Amino acid sequence: MKKKKHFITKGKTILFLSLALLANLAQAQRTINCADDDCLEAALLDAKPGDEIVLKAGVTFIGGSRSAADNFSAFWSDKDGEPGKPIILRGESSTNKPTISANRDGYSWYGINLTGDYWVMKDFIVRRVNKGIVLDGSNNCELIDLEVFDIGQEAIHLRTGSSNNLIKGCLVRDTGKRSEKDKGFGEGIYVGSDRKAHGNFDPNCNNNIIEDCVLGPNITADTFDIKEGTEGTVIRNNTFFASGITGANSGDSFIDLKGTFGYVYGNTFNVLENADALNAIIDVSNRTFGGYDYKTGTHSAIFENTINLSSEKGDVPTARIILDPEKQPLPSDNVHVWENTRNSSKAENIDALTLSIVETACPEWNAFRTCSGAVLSTFDAELKAGITMYPNPVNDVLYIKGDKVSSINQVYINSLHGKELYKAVADNLDLGIDVSTLPNGLYIITLVTDAGSVSEKFIKN
Repeated sequence: MKKKKHFITKGKTILFLSLALLANLAQAQRTINCADDDCLEAALLDAKPGDEIVLKAGVTFIGGSRSAADNFSAFWSDKDGEPGKPIILRGESSTNKPTISANRDGYSWYGINLTGDYWVMKDFIVRRVNKGIVLDGSNNCELIDLEVFDIGQEAIHLRTGSSNNLIKGCLVRDTGKRSEKDKGFGEGIYVGSDRKAHGNFDPNCNNNIIEDCVLGPNITADTFDIKEGTEGTVIRNNTFFASGITGANSGDSFIDLKGTFGYVYGNTFNVLENADALNAIIDVSNRTFGGYDYKTGTHSAIFENTINLSSEKGDVPTARIILDPEKQPLPSDNVHVWENTRNSSKAENIDALTLSIVETACPEWNAFRTCSGAVLSTFDAELKAGITMYPNPVNDVLYIKGDKVSSINQVYINSLHGKELYKAVADNLDLGIDVSTLPNGLYIITLVTDAGSVSEKFIKN
């Protein structure tokens, strides 16, 4: 009898724990369907990891009435998702997208301001606000298939240390609409902050990727402004339209690269009409001056882009080095521009300074291509024949293979800043190295042998 009684009690305990677990999961992974402003505001302010907030198709959500007003945003949230359990904010329909706007005239306030990590925002429109979407200290977020237009100043701003974010498949156009003066602040996508504002905003907005987006027409300033203090920004496979660039506030190029390790590749730049103010496809600047020398003006890779030029702008240079002796006395360095296709009947007009600095070959530090154009997969020449590393980029497990693997006795993984993130004795590399917990970005792996060590970069996706 005791055995039977014990068995029943144990079964009840298991049943109780299972029900409790299911209740916790149900609480943590909710679907909140919103068709009005109050519902959306409440859902954002009470969001939990795994929540999915669904915006009714075709509805316009006009925020800024109560708690959001404290943040000068139509809608905002400071809640965090978790790895594998992001907070999802999405439109119900990808063909009849809902719209987010503000209840203020004159393009004031932000549309959405996030300060939490691990969010996915997808399939909705943000319009008729001063700044469209602003991320402050938000990491590992995804902005997918959004439309941001009819904006007073910039459309999307990754600010205050926001890192390891993805902007994909978005449509950005019609910025700088608040006033004539604001045309110079109508950037499409803005990463980081100006050096004068670094006391208020952490400049370290690193390893952000923007891909497969359509940018323009009528982006009145630079389409992208990648600020000093940022690192590892990737701009790839986007389509640009120059029509509407005004040249105000030096906004006379598609892209300003002012940080370090900026990669621009696989994009299509269209300079076909109404582009009188455009003077370069990409400007590269070193913002070292007045005691400021933090992560600026070095390691820019511009390659495999297609540039369609009008007859009037056929000689606009692919890249231009900006140097103002009073504001930035040192020129940029390590600027590499190669294998870009220019569709024009005119020769490229490259100034003497740019000619003296730009290198027309793939650099060894390029994290996305070897100089042969293939994805990185091997170590340097010393051990090239005996050791290979794959896949690169990697999602979960990084493998080290080859007939010289047995000579490796220790493995280190460091950030680009030198911080040690992984250290292990290499007793069984055949099983691979689990890198799944690393944030997306660029890392350095070092393999130590009795004869010395070799290092290489890899990308965690």
